[in-house]
Amino acid sequence: MIKIVKGLVVIAISACGSFLNAQEATSFTLEEAKNYAIQNSKDIALKQVELNQARLKVKESLSYLLPQVNGDLKYVHYGKLNSTIIPAGTFGLPESQVIQFGLPENVTAEITATQTIFNGVILVGFKAADIFVHMTEQEKVVKIEDLKDMVSRSYYNVLLARESAEIVAKNIKNLEALYKDTKILFDNGLVEEIDVDRLTLSLANLKTQVNSLENNVKLTEVVLKFQMGYPIDNDIQLVQELSDFVDSSAAVFPEKGSFENRSELHLMNLREQVNLTNIKRLKFSNLPSLTAFSSLSSSAQRDKFSFFRYGENYPWFNVRYFGVQLSVPIWDSFGRRAKVNSAKEDLQRIRIGREQLMESFKLSYQKARLDYSNAINEYNNVNRNLILAEKIYKVAQIKYKEGVGSSLELTNAEQQLYTTQATLVNAMYKVLVAKTDINKAMGNN
Repeated sequence: MIKIVKGLVVIAISACGSFLNAQEATSFTLEEAKNYAIQNSKDIALKQVELNQARLKVKESLSYLLPQVNGDLKYVHYGKLNSTIIPAGTFGLPESQVIQFGLPENVTAEITATQTIFNGVILVGFKAADIFVHMTEQEKVVKIEDLKDMVSRSYYNVLLARESAEIVAKNIKNLEALYKDTKILFDNGLVEEIDVDRLTLSLANLKTQVNSLENNVKLTEVVLKFQMGYPIDNDIQLVQELSDFVDSSAAVFPEKGSFENRSELHLMNLREQVNLTNIKRLKFSNLPSLTAFSSLSSSAQRDKFSFFRYGENYPWFNVRYFGVQLSVPIWDSFGRRAKVNSAKEDLQRIRIGREQLMESFKLSYQKARLDYSNAINEYNNVNRNLILAEKIYKVAQIKYKEGVGSSLELTNAEQQLYTTQATLVNAMYKVLVAKTDINKAMGNN
């Protein structure tokens, strides 16, 4: 009995542990959200499939440089044998005769082997396939960086929506307390009914606003889940807040950014290498190719299908040979030249595209840097304004409760506080977005 109880206790502890682990799995920091997205994104999974295929292409290209061995087994039944005419006088024949060669049943078994000794196209193609693998790997890196950027922005959007909803919910709680106090004053004839009506209207507006914000929280969470590859129907918890990412002291960024870390730039360089290799391949196609070959075959002819019999009356004839073959391109009516020129134009297009890409990096960086400077200044200013708005609101409440302030004065102070709170949250979000843009521009995701 004691053993059974111990077993049940162990099972219960294990179940609790599993439950806790499951709960923990729904909580994410920003970095955890990025890592989860990388592991579960369908786009990344598809890019990995393309990478695997590219690696298999390299093995396929390599196989063309290795020996190729093939076996053939051929059976032919002649319902009517080929005939030929031997003219008169041949072999002392007095007149022309029709004769037939061969027997109706024929079997040939053959093994052939070939080995490429030199083929410039295949050699360069193998190198191009290897570069293509690196290019596909870099495309995956670009896809991962784009995904991390999208997850970061969605994470911030959720935090923005939640922060806004929490502020309004807090304001509702404070306003409800003020409403109760004002209702008591009204019941005692100390304030007018319009004072109660103003607070009632403010509460109704705030409750409508908080419902809209709560729906916005759900929407932003769904977007984040989708980008992370997280189950849409499961709850998700974000353990960080906007304030965790915002520092009132402005970060210093260089006037001119460095873009060597941009994965898109590495990808363009690899595309240029692929194009240069393709040009080289087309030029090498004008060179001779040399191939070695050998064959071993055995054949038999019978009047009837008796190929499983052996002996003097059932002979098999063996053939063995080997050699080399040199193939020399002579004339292709300028087709190869046209292909080379077309590839050169593609190369020029890639180089122009890379220059445009660099200019876009510079533009993005300068814009993000100015946006960040404006955002951090706005954040610091609004942060100071919030302290002042809270002070004004508290003073307006005290004056109102003591009967020396009007309800209109209190309402104005209340609206100023709400506006400043919303402005501060938006300013925090602008700072985060600007920093994200700067990091992306410099390839520091």
